[in-house]
Amino acid sequence: MAKAIWSSVSGLGNHQTWMDVLGNNIANVNTTGYKHGRFEFEDILSQSIRGAAPPVQGGLGGVNPEQVGLGTATGSVETITLQGSLQPTNVPTDLAITGNGYFVTSDGTNTHFTRDGVFHVDASGNIVSASNGLHLQGVLANAAGVLQPQNGLQNLTIPQTVNAALNTSDIAVFGNLDSRATAAVTQQIQVFDSLGQQHTVVLTFTPQAVTGNTKSWNVSVTSPDLNGGPTLTPTTGATLTFDANGQLTGGVTSIAFNTGANAWLIPGSTTVSNAAQNQAVTINLADAQVGALTSFAAPTSTSTQGRPANPAGVGNSAGFLKSFSISQDGIIRGVYSNGTTKTLGQIELATFANPGGLTRIGQNDFDISANSGQANITNPGSGSAGSVVQGSLETSNVDLANELAQVILAQRGFSANSRMVTTSDEMLQDVVAMKR
Repeated sequence: MAKAIWSSVSGLGNHQTWMDVLGNNIANVNTTGYKHGRFEFEDILSQSIRGAAPPVQGGLGGVNPEQVGLGTATGSVETITLQGSLQPTNVPTDLAITGNGYFVTSDGTNTHFTRDGVFHVDASGNIVSASNGLHLQGVLANAAGVLQPQNGLQNLTIPQTVNAALNTSDIAVFGNLDSRATAAVTQQIQVFDSLGQQHTVVLTFTPQAVTGNTKSWNVSVTSPDLNGGPTLTPTTGATLTFDANGQLTGGVTSIAFNTGANAWLIPGSTTVSNAAQNQAVTINLADAQVGALTSFAAPTSTSTQGRPANPAGVGNSAGFLKSFSISQDGIIRGVYSNGTTKTLGQIELATFANPGGLTRIGQNDFDISANSGQANITNPGSGSAGSVVQGSLETSNVDLANELAQVILAQRGFSANSRMVTTSDEMLQDVVAMKR
């Protein structure tokens, strides 16, 4: 009977522990990114009253061992890392992970891991956890928008610096020059200097007499914003030739100009700017992806656009950061007032061989343990890592109905064990009463 009491006492204690786990799960039913715990019982070593005996050929059969259990113990409290549901918030700094992985955060000395994606941008432009100020870690880009993974994990920031101006270096001209034309036609191109000032450059196509089956056009390039307004001579020639099928052949397929010793003026004035034309502007007349300039017996219609092979060649003015976006691969892109976008950085995720082995440290954060395995830092969507979803949060994976059902089972188990203690006590009292 004493054994029964102590067995029941162990049952009371472990059912109380189970209730503690369930209570914590229910308390965190609305905690962002929370992973619920699962309690498991195990029995304690049993006392053997009689050992097992094997069957004897031609004699008695085998006998099973006789054992009396000594109660129960906590087998494990596992962290169940199943995916929680995603809740849209439309807040640009709210992030969720679909699939495996944890956000990497740092206090400057120690690294932690979390599924809680409630972040904000602080006064210094850092992306930090809203609950504790830990810095979100990732790869930063340089001033040109190129990611620098060789620098390792760094604090991700949203820099408020002005996106630098870029002078025009490459642009495509396409369309048709009327083969019947006798007068010059013009095409205006907008280009940027090194300070982001926009200038008008005029291409003038002047038709020449037909020679055999060849139609030729002379090309000149001018700009009213060049000091003194001189004509800019194409550096690779000034003649375009078209065959009897209207195709550009035999002549130049691109022209280039630079300012040389002529300074750019501030547009609309006679004041010299300190802008520079850092390289010649190449004007492509036969880009395979855009289309070649032709000369058919059809009205003249020419256009310009950036070349797909070099989209940055059109240049841009300086711009201020207006907003930013985060794609599924974790890349943070800034959107600027001049219409350009630039890569600012990339969020990295950590995956583990045994994520259930991570140690909870509070505030929705985890640390590496001896049985979690080391953190594998990788790009979102790469390998086993999941993807990042902007404007959403991962909810707790607690199943409230299941937890409440287990609360009933835990309460019934606790009551039964307490009843066993009182019953065993009554039996002991009966034994003591036999002496009277």
